[in-house]
Amino acid sequence: MNNVCKRLRDLSRPPSGDGDYDAWLEQVDLVEFLEANAEEEKTVVYAGVPDLLILSVLVPHADVDPPDVEDLLGWSGFPGSAYAARESESRSDLQVELSLKGYSSSRSLSRGEPLVFNRNLEGVPECSSYVEILQKFSHVFDLHYMEGRKGWCRLDRLGDIEKVVELIDFSLEDIGPWNEKRSGRAVLFDRGCLEEYAAMTGTVLVRMFDCGRCLLTREIPEYESGEIISPETGIFYRCGVAKGSDASYTRGIQIVPVAISQKEVAERLRKRCGFGNEPHREKFIASSGFRDYEKTEEIPCDYRSLKSAFFRPEVLSKYKADPEKYFFEELSIYCRNTWHLEFYDINEAGQVHSFLRHLIRLPKEEQLHWKQFNEKPKAPISDRAKNRLSGTPGSAEHSPLGSIKNKLRGLRCPWWKMRSPVALDRAQYPIPESKEDWKNEIKALDQLIVEGFDEKCLREKAKSLGRTPEPIFRSLKLLVECLVGLGFEEGHARSIVAPFSELHEMRNKFEHAEGEEALNLTKKAMKDHGDYRVHYRDLAARCDEALQTLMEAFRNQS
Repeated sequence: MNNVCKRLRDLSRPPSGDGDYDAWLEQVDLVEFLEANAEEEKTVVYAGVPDLLILSVLVPHADVDPPDVEDLLGWSGFPGSAYAARESESRSDLQVELSLKGYSSSRSLSRGEPLVFNRNLEGVPECSSYVEILQKFSHVFDLHYMEGRKGWCRLDRLGDIEKVVELIDFSLEDIGPWNEKRSGRAVLFDRGCLEEYAAMTGTVLVRMFDCGRCLLTREIPEYESGEIISPETGIFYRCGVAKGSDASYTRGIQIVPVAISQKEVAERLRKRCGFGNEPHREKFIASSGFRDYEKTEEIPCDYRSLKSAFFRPEVLSKYKADPEKYFFEELSIYCRNTWHLEFYDINEAGQVHSFLRHLIRLPKEEQLHWKQFNEKPKAPISDRAKNRLSGTPGSAEHSPLGSIKNKLRGLRCPWWKMRSPVALDRAQYPIPESKEDWKNEIKALDQLIVEGFDEKCLREKAKSLGRTPEPIFRSLKLLVECLVGLGFEEGHARSIVAPFSELHEMRNKFEHAEGEEALNLTKKAMKDHGDYRVHYRDLAARCDEALQTLMEAFRNQS
């Protein structure tokens, strides 16, 4: 459990055994928690646990400097909405205003803006109790609620998911004085973001807290009025002990020093966005040119350098293993809109290579990842890379897999349907010399293309064209029937569908324990093409051509 939440949970536990009950009633531990948490990276903005409530608002700095303590201690509960429509003072029209103006008993807090809202839709179980955060805050920091992570998150500069606001729902069972079942909720904000937002809005964070403790009675205690206590840490509160010393309360406010200068906020923003930052210049073993590629030197990457660095093919495994984070194409890699490797390719020796002018655009952490796999060249750069240097990409830039994706992405027809929205991204070129990755990509390509053919539609189409397909025919045989019905000779129709049949057969053989047939397919691929990636590219090219023929045939018939 989060350390802050564990301490919150402990605040709701009465002393056990020979614990110091008198000290627990004095509630010194609560004040110590608030003082410590005000300096921590995770700031409690809301907490509702048994016998303890913490609420927070952002208040214009001028409204609490200096603080009117008597007024602030008159705070009352706050609504579950930020704004409300109310009649104007003249009652001649309606106004939309901050809810605190109408609900708070404190003038100092009347212009405050809550960060957390506990909401519920009465009578609707799925909306009986949920949390929202201030929308302006979430938009400023590009936050999005992620159910699986129980919080509002954003992407950091490396494309990783960073939790900025954490929602904690935890059970506090059997800790009450009568062992009743109780639960709690807390919302924690990243202190850095709170500082930035407070600076941008000219506000300061004010936390209100109310804690009542009792152990010996269920009756409502009769308290004596407590004096205002003002520690030097910005906390003002009243604490009272009930007659008979079996219960106590603490109620107060805390002005949390989260404000920083707007200049510092601007500097943080520039760093996050990379503006004005000197790029990292990792040194790589690089080739002097494609003609004398064996002549190498270790030099830092540079925006103007046309030299190439070479890497073992495993350098790509990291990106292929996380398709949600990386958009991995034949010649480039994108990372969740945070960084982009514009170009890489693979030479005849199976080495991955990229220009130093492209590697410098990677974050330091990514450059270090590539550094691990850096090695001397075993062959020149690819023809496509040479064409890039000469400025004439030509036909060598054509990607059959990319062509397939473009066709399917825009295909709107009854005989093929996209089975999964992630299928386009999952189909990628295999890593050279990696048999397992090649098998996985054969499966992904089959899922993308073959699983999309609609058997019901193809069967009806074949019948409408005068064919009588057998009941056991699946999609690929139904495609042949349709093509014959459209006027293709049967042998020609089979040859058109053959790449899909080959793809599907390989997928079926590879999904089962590797038997003799699967081994033969693997050996044939290596014998005919010399490399798994080359075989995959050839098969994808033939599938692309077959797909184009199908689209034209069905389009001409209609």
